[in-house]
Amino acid sequence: MSYLPIGAYGLIGDSRAAALVAANGSIDWLCLPRFDSPSVFGRLLDHESGGYFSIGPAAGGVGRQSYIEDTNVLQTTFETETGELIVTDFMPALTEALKRQRLMPQRQLVRLVEARGQVDVAVRFEPRPNYGRRVPRMHRHTPTAIVAETGRDWLHLRSDCPLELSDGAAVSHFSLADGEQRSLLLSYALHETGVLPAQDDGRWLLDRTVEFWREWTTCCSYEGPFQKEVRRSALALKLLAYAPTGGIIAAPTTSLPERIGGERNWDYRYCWLRDASLTVRALLDVDCVAEAQSFTEWLLHATRLTHPRLQVMYDVYGETRLREREMTHMEGYRGSRPVRVGNAAAEQHQLDIYGEVFDAVATYLSRTGARPDGETRSMLRRMADHVVNIWEQPDEGIWEVRSVRLHHTYSKAMAAVALDRAVSLRNAGLIDGDGRRWEEAAAAIRRKVMTQGFNRRLGAFTRTFDGEDVDASLLLLPLLRFLPADAPEMVSTVDRIVADLGENDYIYRYRQVDDGLSGGEGAFLACGFWLATVMAQRGDLAESQRLIEQQCRAANSLALLPEEVDPLTNEELGNFPQALSHIALLNAAVALSDASNGPR
Repeated sequence: MSYLPIGAYGLIGDSRAAALVAANGSIDWLCLPRFDSPSVFGRLLDHESGGYFSIGPAAGGVGRQSYIEDTNVLQTTFETETGELIVTDFMPALTEALKRQRLMPQRQLVRLVEARGQVDVAVRFEPRPNYGRRVPRMHRHTPTAIVAETGRDWLHLRSDCPLELSDGAAVSHFSLADGEQRSLLLSYALHETGVLPAQDDGRWLLDRTVEFWREWTTCCSYEGPFQKEVRRSALALKLLAYAPTGGIIAAPTTSLPERIGGERNWDYRYCWLRDASLTVRALLDVDCVAEAQSFTEWLLHATRLTHPRLQVMYDVYGETRLREREMTHMEGYRGSRPVRVGNAAAEQHQLDIYGEVFDAVATYLSRTGARPDGETRSMLRRMADHVVNIWEQPDEGIWEVRSVRLHHTYSKAMAAVALDRAVSLRNAGLIDGDGRRWEEAAAAIRRKVMTQGFNRRLGAFTRTFDGEDVDASLLLLPLLRFLPADAPEMVSTVDRIVADLGENDYIYRYRQVDDGLSGGEGAFLACGFWLATVMAQRGDLAESQRLIEQQCRAANSLALLPEEVDPLTNEELGNFPQALSHIALLNAAVALSDASNGPR
């Protein structure tokens, strides 16, 4: 196979950009200067012309990958007939104090190579900016440095190994004796602001980056079930958080398919409001308070730009223009077309996001003691009034199905959650508004959900009002306190979801939905964690633990979780790694811990 499995990649980054490093030593995905910029290396989506940066034994092969403990520094170890080759990859993470002391490139990626025994090494640096549409002009800057230029952007590769130019690439072949090391430092900048790294920066940057991540992980004080997986999930989420604003992207990739060869290929390099409530809970539950604060501030900034109407997703700066277009020149991962950039779902009407935003803000304020400023108070009041005015409208629903608008049960329930939280905030003196009007509307919504959203013949809440099929999003109702987990309606709904949507202990989001797209999708990993959360809340601790263990089997060797999984083969599917899957793992592990030992 020319394409590696989706799970054969590790993630590195600096909380501004991220790269996927394959187990064969090739960086096959990197967008610069930020997550949603055009790719510089895009072989993940076009093996022939997407571009890549590979380091490995000259004879080839696949190595074993691991992170240096409690860091996001990745190591790939290759076994050869004559020795071991260790490739250490990271994007520097430095404290603000160090950044003030030392001038650094705008973006930087460091690759360190070390041998144990005698190893022949091959390097190929083949950038293809703008999603593979450009072949950069490459020239030698110094005897040990190569510059690749595309317009105003440039990449500067400095190394202490020989580099030769060949057919739009820089290549190198050399031997390392036992204990010998080489470093390759790749920096990005605009012409006007270029900063070149020193060759001896590599080891210094490695030490400082390891220190940074180990200091950061001390904030993650969670002690309980699945502690190792929780810590790795927290580290992954930190990589997916855009440090300048606090927004957390859904995934660092676009268009990895939900079914190999299918067309359900979407751009996930944006921030979804749908995940807001679960994100804030997860971050606070593992004591990442600074990250929870930054994310909540991003959330309030982004929603302020469009309120009282909210958009499904925003970019890392809260911008709303996410025009979707197809990269017709790219073949797609294993032929899965089209490759999409941007996301048209941003323009959909999604009622549930009001509940997630209100619950996120209420959770953050209640658990930190923070108080909203006057502008935020006014914005939340207007948003609550807006929910009263629009809750009877149909919408596209939480899964952003591209078909006609319907009355989705989960969306209606979340509208009630939004108004419930608005009333709680008003009663606490944190916002003003017509609390009685909000209470009456919330009660009316609940009556509708309990009558039209619950099918007594099926004994379950259904995907839509007066519907005949279930939806896994309904597993969130207990976590968001719409109904207790042991309420008879929830117990029977969970049973129906497991029967209709379960396969090998994984859960699909839904079954048949007419959305005009061909092919199906895999099981949605977050839904399995949501089921485990419900079981913990019901007191079935053994079943909750078993389900969490099963979902974790979908992780790769680095404990990174995909969006979806094939229940029959355990093959990873969808954009990778997926923030919502890691958030759902945190929610489930904390629910199990709380049920076992009492709330933290």
